[in-house]
Amino acid sequence: MRKGTDALYAGIDVGTTKVQTLVARVGPYGELEMVARGLVASRGMRKGMVVSFHELGEAVRESVCQAERDLGRVLPPAYVGVTGQHISSFNTSSSLDRPEAALRPLSHREVKEAVRAASPSTKGNKKVLHLIPRAYSIDGLGGVRNPVGLCATQVDVEAHVITGDLPHLTNLARVLDSAGVAVKGLVLEPLASAEAVLTADEREMGAVMVDVGGGTSDIAIFQEGAIWHTAVVPVAGFHFTNDVSQALRLPFSLAEEAKLRYGSAEVVTTTATDYVELGADGAGQPRRIDRNRLCDVLHSRARDLVQQIVAKLKQAGLERVPAAGIVFTGGAARLPGLVELAADISMAPVRLGMPRESFHLPPELTSPACATCVGLLLWNFREPDVKTDGDLEGNGHIPLYRRVALRLGRAFSGVS
Repeated sequence: MRKGTDALYAGIDVGTTKVQTLVARVGPYGELEMVARGLVASRGMRKGMVVSFHELGEAVRESVCQAERDLGRVLPPAYVGVTGQHISSFNTSSSLDRPEAALRPLSHREVKEAVRAASPSTKGNKKVLHLIPRAYSIDGLGGVRNPVGLCATQVDVEAHVITGDLPHLTNLARVLDSAGVAVKGLVLEPLASAEAVLTADEREMGAVMVDVGGGTSDIAIFQEGAIWHTAVVPVAGFHFTNDVSQALRLPFSLAEEAKLRYGSAEVVTTTATDYVELGADGAGQPRRIDRNRLCDVLHSRARDLVQQIVAKLKQAGLERVPAAGIVFTGGAARLPGLVELAADISMAPVRLGMPRESFHLPPELTSPACATCVGLLLWNFREPDVKTDGDLEGNGHIPLYRRVALRLGRAFSGVS
């Protein structure tokens, strides 16, 4: 980070349960100085995908306006988080041969060219969101972290590719444009969360980042300091609350209250009843529920979530959890007992992750619920060749949804 700069950086977390906008500058000691925040309940988003253009547009606009009132000016261009079941990923590779330049050190431009050569030709409605180099080798020598400045006749690149469905990305882009947001790029949410939560040692040892949001739980696996695999599990905070609503016959708002006030994923070991009071229902009548029954419902859903996470790891070719274990973050990860249950099932270290203390954040932003938005701010300081690709950033004078639409048109051209 550039210390003591007046430049402003923005991040927007457009989630299923909340829309959060943060604006920061870098302080004299390299710390993040928060200068503005907007936080509103989300509307029009379900499982990470837009289901109501106007409702979500209003929620984004309200969040941005709150931040702009604190800021006293228009929001600077922002990185925006993206998630959803339409996200997919795979690994790829490429080579750059340069026999005539074997004694000339590799330049940034050549390495970037080698990385971009690994970008696949997407078909149909798929769009590359991220093309992230995992590892390099030069003239057959593996384990190279950064080949810039080294001499070689051949550079090989292993890269991780993350794609999303163009229609869903276009819907989000149009919502952001309608709210007057200038977008620097779209960032997969677990990658942003990892920026804020994971330590360098955890990335090096190997760690599983699990961002439990409102609509989906997003997984990012790191090995030897680099991204290794990403995945999405369609179970998150909404599903916990919905289970409580159905099992205890509660309105959704009271089910959410019950989960937050009295909920736990711990195993219920008694058959005795333990009644607790909730607020009034729609008829004005206060409701009373059995807390043990509540925790039993939450335990079942938490077990389902953890089992699906472990299954995703096995699908990715991992026989066991990496050495640094699983790090949960996101608002729904705060459910008491979830970390302990995950440790029992996975037989690995598990912790609850929140933005690191080294960022010197105000207390209200040190919650796991703020990890994604803080990570979006930090995304501004990453190297350019590991950000989202050029079709979704740059060209700031062109609205983001038009850039995505242009790409959509190219994708479908010539398709019968």
